[in-house]
Amino acid sequence: MKSAADAIRRFHDALLTLAPAERAILDGLEARNFDVGIQAGSGPQQAFFRLPPDTLALVAALKAEVTFTIY
Repeated sequence: MKSAADAIRRFHDALLTLAPAERAILDGLEARNFDVGIQAGSGPQQAFFRLPPDTLALVAALKAEVTFTIY
């Protein structure tokens, strides 16, 4: 994957192709979460991770949230 936005976009597109029975399972979930893992370095470095508005709209359409986990 090139970015978290790319991964979210591809996952969203895959979910749109679910059969009705599988989509019903997804729709019945209480929590939907995209967990973006970030490997931290040993020194203080600045890093930026961008999720553009169109990606956030896809997340919202799935009634999901985004979590950033720093390792």
